[in-house]
Amino acid sequence: MKKWIMAAGIISVSLLQAEPVKTQYLSPQAVWAVHLDLDLIRNAQDGLCAWLMEQTYEPETARKLAGAQMFLGFDLRQDLHNITIYGLTQDETSSVALLEGKLNVARLRELLDAADDHLMEVIDGYEIHSWSKKEDPMESSFAAFRGEDLLVFGSQRDVLVQALKQVDGSAAGAAAPGLLNFTQDKALLTAAFKSEKPLQWARAGMLKLANSGVFAIEESAGEIRVMMSLEVADEENAENIYRVAEGLRAMILFGAAQKPSAAELAKSVVTQKKERTISIALVAPSEQVVKVLREGVDLKKVKKAVNK
Repeated sequence: MKKWIMAAGIISVSLLQAEPVKTQYLSPQAVWAVHLDLDLIRNAQDGLCAWLMEQTYEPETARKLAGAQMFLGFDLRQDLHNITIYGLTQDETSSVALLEGKLNVARLRELLDAADDHLMEVIDGYEIHSWSKKEDPMESSFAAFRGEDLLVFGSQRDVLVQALKQVDGSAAGAAAPGLLNFTQDKALLTAAFKSEKPLQWARAGMLKLANSGVFAIEESAGEIRVMMSLEVADEENAENIYRVAEGLRAMILFGAAQKPSAAELAKSVVTQKKERTISIALVAPSEQVVKVLREGVDLKKVKKAVNK
C-alpha cells in the first residue's frame, strides 16, 4: 500500500491530469480515501497545472516516463485519467487502488503472465490475477481488469473481489458514500478520513490525534485554493495542533530573508480553531504558488550540483 501512495504522489507531482471523482467506486466501509484527478492539466495554458505538466518534460522525468511507456505500453502523461486509493482499516493492510485510463490491457496481461508465480482464478465471476511480491515472495499482489479502462488492485483476494462488486454496483450500499462527497469537479487532489480509532500510518503525524479530516487542492480562474479541516478527539489536542500549525507559519515568516516568496505566500494562510475543529486554508494567485515551487526546484538543482 505504501508503494501505491508513493506512486500516486509521484504521478500527482509529475503529470497531474483529471476527471470528477467516481464516489460510487468507494466502499461504504472506507475509513480513508485519496483521489487524484489526472485530466484537468492537459489543456491548461498557465497556472499550477501548466507548471506541473511542464515538469514532465524535464530531461530526467521525461526519460523515466518514456521508459514507463515502453514497459507498460501506454503513456502515463496522456493516457492515465485518475487514481483512487482507499482503505478499509486504520492501517494500510486492507486497501484498494483503482487506475482509470486508456490502458494497454494486452501488454499488461503479458507482464502479469511473466510475473513470478502468476495465477489467474475466477471468483464470483471475476478474473483475479495474483503473483508473488519480489520484496517478499511469501506475500502476493492481486489485481483485476474491468473492461479496457480500469485496473483494480487489492491488498488481499477478498478485498479485491469486494472492490470489484462495488465498482459494478452489486455491493450493498452502492450509492455514493459520504467520505469524498465534498469533492468539487475542479479539485486536483482530494483526501478524507473518518475513524473512531487513530490512523496507524507510520507517518500520520498529527493526524493520529484526529477523528476525521478532509483535504483538497483546487485551481480555477488563476487562483489556488488549499483547504484542510481536522476534527480532533479533545480540545487539548486541538489546541496543540493549532499551535503547531501557527508555529510552522511563524517559522516560514521568520525565514523571509532566505525564502521571501515562501514567506509572502505564508501570509495568505489562515488557521482557525473552533472547539475541537482545526481549519487551515490558503487562497493565493497561481503565479505566486508557482513562483515558490520554481524557487524550490531551482534550489534543489543547485544543491545537487554542489554535492556532485
